[in-house]
Amino acid sequence: ISSCNITWKLPCGISMGQATCSHDYSLPGDFKEGDTVYYAAASQILPSGDSLVFGTKGEVTGPSLVLDGSDGERVAVQFPGNANPVSCLVSGLSCKAPDDRLKPGWKVGELLVYTGPNRELPQGERLRTGMRCEVVGPGATDRASSVAVLFPGHTEPLVTASVARAEDLQLCPNLLQMECLETYVAKPEKVSAR
Repeated sequence: ISSCNITWKLPCGISMGQATCSHDYSLPGDFKEGDTVYYAAASQILPSGDSLVFGTKGEVTGPSLVLDGSDGERVAVQFPGNANPVSCLVSGLSCKAPDDRLKPGWKVGELLVYTGPNRELPQGERLRTGMRCEVVGPGATDRASSVAVLFPGHTEPLVTASVARAEDLQLCPNLLQMECLETYVAKPEKVSAR
C-alpha cells in the first residue's frame, strides 16, 4: 500500500481491516501509533457490533487495512468497549475532545423533530415528517445548518438541516406543513463510516 508508505513483515494479526501489530510505517494525518485521539464525527454502530461515539477517547493502533483505495485517509483506532480497532477517517478524529455544542446550535444527544418531507431511503428505511431523532454528530462542512441525526430503528445516521426542537414547533406549528422557516428544509444524506 504505497499511499501510506507501509512496510509489512507478515504474518500479522489483522482484524476488521486494521493492523494489530507494530511495523515500520507512516500514518496519515501525522498520527503515530499510541497517539490519543477523540472521535469527532457522527456516532454510529458498525456491522461488527463495535461503535463509534462522538467525543470518545481512543488510541491510534496503526494503519487502516480496509484495502479499498482509501486507507491513506484513515488510521486504526482502538476505542474502549470495542473488540477491535476501527478504521477511522483522519478528518473524523481530533487530538482534543470535541465540543458537544455543534455549529448550528444543536448539542450531541439532543432530541429533535424531523421537519422534512416524507421519503423512503435506499435501504427501505422511511422518514416521516414529525419523527423524533437524536443528534449524533456534526453535519456536512459545506452545509453549516446541517447536523448528523439518528432515527429510531435506523442503522446509520443521516445528515440533514430539516430538524427543529419540539418547543420551536410550538412557536411555529405550521413548520411541519412547510409554511414557515423554509431554511429547515434540506435533503438528508447518509453518513458513511468509511
